[in-house]
Amino acid sequence: MSGMTDNHSHRAAEHRSGAVVVLDDEPLVGQTIARIAAAAGFDARHAETSAAFFALLDERPADIVIIDLVLPDSDGVAVMERLAERPAPPKVIISSGVGSRVLDAARRVVSARGLPILGVLPKPFTQATLRELLLSRQVLPPEALKKVPDATSAPDRMDLAAAIERGDIQVVYQPRVACRTGTLEGFEALARWRHPEHGDIKPDFFVALAEQEGLIEALSRAVISQAIDWFAMLRSAETAARVGRDTLRRCSLSVNISALLLENNEFFDWMLARCRAQGIDAQQLVLEVTESSAMADIHGSLSVLTRLRVRGFRLSIDDFGTGFSTMMQLVRLPFSEIKLDKSFVLHSDSSEESATVVRSIVELGHNLKLNVVAEGVESPAVHQYLRELGCHAMQGYLISRPMAPEAIERWFVEREHQREVQRLEALYNSGLLDSRYEARFDRITRLTARLLEAPVSLISVIDGLRQWFKSRQGMALTQTPRSQAFCSVAIEDDGLLEVPDTLQHPLFSTYAAVRGDRPIRFYAGHVIMLAGGEKVGTLCVADYQPRTLSTRERQWLEALAGLVEDELQRAAVATERAPDDPRHPSGFRARATQLFDFCRRLEMPCGLLVARIRDIGGINHVHGRAKGDRLLDALQHMVTETGLSGDLAGRMRGREMALLIVNADEAAMRRSRALLSAAIDRYNRQYPDEPRLSCVLGDAIMVPGRADILEDLVALAHQQATPHDATT
Repeated sequence: MSGMTDNHSHRAAEHRSGAVVVLDDEPLVGQTIARIAAAAGFDARHAETSAAFFALLDERPADIVIIDLVLPDSDGVAVMERLAERPAPPKVIISSGVGSRVLDAARRVVSARGLPILGVLPKPFTQATLRELLLSRQVLPPEALKKVPDATSAPDRMDLAAAIERGDIQVVYQPRVACRTGTLEGFEALARWRHPEHGDIKPDFFVALAEQEGLIEALSRAVISQAIDWFAMLRSAETAARVGRDTLRRCSLSVNISALLLENNEFFDWMLARCRAQGIDAQQLVLEVTESSAMADIHGSLSVLTRLRVRGFRLSIDDFGTGFSTMMQLVRLPFSEIKLDKSFVLHSDSSEESATVVRSIVELGHNLKLNVVAEGVESPAVHQYLRELGCHAMQGYLISRPMAPEAIERWFVEREHQREVQRLEALYNSGLLDSRYEARFDRITRLTARLLEAPVSLISVIDGLRQWFKSRQGMALTQTPRSQAFCSVAIEDDGLLEVPDTLQHPLFSTYAAVRGDRPIRFYAGHVIMLAGGEKVGTLCVADYQPRTLSTRERQWLEALAGLVEDELQRAAVATERAPDDPRHPSGFRARATQLFDFCRRLEMPCGLLVARIRDIGGINHVHGRAKGDRLLDALQHMVTETGLSGDLAGRMRGREMALLIVNADEAAMRRSRALLSAAIDRYNRQYPDEPRLSCVLGDAIMVPGRADILEDLVALAHQQATPHDATT
């Protein structure tokens, strides 16, 4: 055997998908791969040694090569490095029985050499896996390949300087969206240069050329000027009116900043002045600084980056994971977000190592309270993984390739239409719309009105044409037209929309509710979502006087909206074993734990009042079970009536009722205990011929270190319990 075999040479050339050469020292494996490739329509040949492999390529070029990493006369990495030196190298599939870490490392080595990779074929493999790799991408003919300038024909300083002067450096924009909801959050400005002779010049090349030749400030000013002018147009009232959405006015703009400019105060003064001239708040600009440049001089970076934050700019650490930063260094620097390098994101659905890196960085961001943005998202599987991790935002080809300015408005309108169709479908399938009013939601709106001291508190649901109120406090209307709904605008974003004075708002000032006999002058609404991230409405408050929420009140409203979402995700039908009702112990425990955690997270005092009937067994024995049940129902009613608006009352166990009091203090606990005691006494006087209601009462307030979970608070209340003797 010569080490080479032709396979299925009888197949007609017109049916071929291209030429494949397999390099594998195991004849049976190599021939099997070749047969599968031939069956898929390829002209497939097999070689058992690297020398035979290159002889086949010299005889007839290949479109795709499949290379085993372990070879007797060489190794696959060396073969691929030699392959990269050939003109117009073929696409590569790496095959081996080695572990995934070695395969991933080999893939990175080959990518660094500039070889195009179709994928990795671990052994053992299936026929379907190999066919999918072979057919996953069409091989481009040589004339379709972009011309890449080499060292002798590349543009030089004069070319770049002239291009900057003439305005040949153009800016395209890639959107970034929230991972959970898909809401548009902003755009990254990316420079592009199409040279009349050399074609498209890669940004890595001309940015490096600008840095080497002292042109980086001129290049950056040209790019950022275009970007800021476009961003101002995008945020204009005219654009918002055309697209019918206010989303674009809240977007951010990310621009890349060279490390050579970080200490150039004059440059950033110019940028700030340019923003102000266009009516752009510096907070809406995100300056992306690479990890390597930020960490090169940690002390110098701290000073420079702090000054940029003081000016109002947000800061993003770009290409995170490729440098050598430590957590301590990251903590010291005033970044707003971490940008996950696409080299990890791209393969996080197929590489365990990449997935681990992505997960670790997302968790690091959460711990440091930094948003994490993932670059290079190209597949739904990667998107789903990022959602599960709680990654904040993403950008990549799955959402959109970088676009010219004139293409963005149309892209936005079409995408928002698709998202609205999906949102409405999820809403209609949820069973939420036009459903009955429920105590579990009314409790939250009452608590919201009480904590925020708002005369109006609502859970609104937005369908195609109207706003309907699932729960309402302080408002007689059950629905309004969507065109007049504050919440219809609020659901365009993912968080809180606060309007201190509706008469001063460019959109809301014309609403009927603002121009009526008793005008709404203040509005604040936080989006509520279904489990899939679809935004169905808001938890909102309104007032008849202009006002602003404090930082603490904004935190409360966000957390209260989370309580609504928790209720939306509960099972629609409770089972007999686990009823979803506070009148049953399991239902009360679930909500009490939720409300306790709510108070603990917000550092809000939480009180618990417990009431247990004494000798319920004896009452059942002497007077019958019906009499005992009547006492239990009566006590539960009394405990419920004792609570303030929005507190949680229910049955904690068989004969014990409980009241969880939000934002409690000692005075509130004394008041509640006194009210319950008086109610018990009234009951006994009102029903002298019934069994006496004799209880043990206890109360406690959450104390950090003593009551860190609900059970701790229950134990404290039991320790303080004393008998409340029945009155005559």
